[in-house]
Amino acid sequence: GLTSLEIINILKNTDGIIQNNSLSIPEEGTLFPSTYFYIYGTEIENITARMNKKMEDVLQNIWKDRGKNMEIKNYNELLILASIIEKETSLNIEKPIIAQVFLKRLNLNMKLQSDPTVIYGMKSKNEEINKLTRKDLKFDSPYNTYLHYGLPIGPISNPGKESILAVIRPSKTNFLFFLAD
Repeated sequence: GLTSLEIINILKNTDGIIQNNSLSIPEEGTLFPSTYFYIYGTEIENITARMNKKMEDVLQNIWKDRGKNMEIKNYNELLILASIIEKETSLNIEKPIIAQVFLKRLNLNMKLQSDPTVIYGMKSKNEEINKLTRKDLKFDSPYNTYLHYGLPIGPISNPGKESILAVIRPSKTNFLFFLAD
């Protein structure tokens, strides 16, 4: 559930990984979170290329199993929703339930109203966030799902396999809301 910038910062501070001066931050949602082995002197670009290839492989394999009535039209939408689910919970058992809530809201043309999308939008504009407030929910950002209907303009993190699977295999409930305790 880390952002691409957070992943790059970890790699920059990892012993034995070489940083290229022209390093660019990969697009959000393109780096698959997993364990990657490397040899001393490996360049960051080599590792991020492996992470990107792994994400592509996972998406292709999971996409084959999607239902015919799936509201999600393409990999990008799948990644966007999976990234939101990834930030909403770290518990794999909750991910299909949250996926179902969001898919149902999308189907009913309801706002997703996901706090992590607000936080991501604020951080992308270098806003300081200590604790999310009601005022923050009005922060103008194309990621803010309290202001805008549908999915945000892009992923807000790099989701893992369980979050991606949850979008393809949501729970069968009629929930429209969930509450973190």
